[in-house]
Amino acid sequence: MNKEWKARTLGEVCSVFLDGDWIESKDQSSSGIRLIQTGNVGEGVFKDRKAKARYISEETSKRLNCTEIVQGDCLISRLPEPVGRACLLPETDESMITAVDCSILRFNETLESKYFIYYSLSSQYLSSVDRQCSGATRKRISRKKLMLIEIPLPSILEQKRIVKILDEKFEVIDQLKRVAEAQLSSAKDLFESRLNEVFASDIKCKQVLLVDILKLEYGKPLDRSERSAIGAYPVYGANGIKAYSEKYFCDQEGIVVGRKGSAGEVNITHTKFWPLDVTYFVTCDRNQNNLVYIFYLLKSLKLQQYATGVKPGLNRNDAYAISINLKSLDEQLKVVKKLDRLSKQTKDLEVIFLQKVTELEELKKSYLHQAFSGNL
Repeated sequence: MNKEWKARTLGEVCSVFLDGDWIESKDQSSSGIRLIQTGNVGEGVFKDRKAKARYISEETSKRLNCTEIVQGDCLISRLPEPVGRACLLPETDESMITAVDCSILRFNETLESKYFIYYSLSSQYLSSVDRQCSGATRKRISRKKLMLIEIPLPSILEQKRIVKILDEKFEVIDQLKRVAEAQLSSAKDLFESRLNEVFASDIKCKQVLLVDILKLEYGKPLDRSERSAIGAYPVYGANGIKAYSEKYFCDQEGIVVGRKGSAGEVNITHTKFWPLDVTYFVTCDRNQNNLVYIFYLLKSLKLQQYATGVKPGLNRNDAYAISINLKSLDEQLKVVKKLDRLSKQTKDLEVIFLQKVTELEELKKSYLHQAFSGNL
């Protein structure tokens, strides 16, 4: 920290520092005053999540003596992930309160709100919060300990200068990320387009039902004690690899289709594997059909659209009844060669994109470190 700066605790720079209100499920209603929860507090940003909004009535709010939160209030989540993340409440036409695991801060004249929001993104702040956390299975920080977190505090003019510089630098970084995202999106769209072209109607193809060429077999439960972060064989859930295990259920490479949860999601593995009971695994005559071709075929069908129910699930009989255009084995191999090449190009671009994003995030961290060390 710059020697001319002062260290102040969060408690010292606030005119209001309260916890949100204790609201139980029985207190909630379908409309009224909006209840803001920890899920609405992003890392430096407010997450509206309107579709998941919860409310309490005005009568309940008065009975519980709830504290209304207003535009410009700083909300800090005392739960992960990460503990201590903070955002400013934006302008809204709704009356709002917040839940007990969020702290409400209103800063006094010594602290610029956005200066603190930037500081809350820094490794210095997050490390300070982490040291004050308790809880073996789920970390949290108490309001009293949160009040003791120190902030490097220059003059208001210097705070505003730092905020202006960080605003400019972060905007450039975010623009670069948007460009990279657009490039990746274009590559994925191209692959989807080619996939659809390949499996479009073709008079040379044989019209068959899905049941005529493959079977969807149920996956099998695997005790959590048998799963780990590393292991010889992948364990597949509905949307991909969930863990690894020294055990396998399928003794050769195969295709996994989400049955519940991410219903209709399709993955392929080239090793022995364990499909969990929220999945189907595909069996077929491999002398008649190429496995990778079947994978691309299932991807093209967008099986998610066939999922039904309140918690959408893919019914096996519904999937079996889907009509498809089946190419000969020789044609299948030609298709696989073309799509593999395009898939590799897309994946290579995704690797480059992720590397760019990582580098840009590291650049943000570097600017934050400089800013709160007094070297920006």
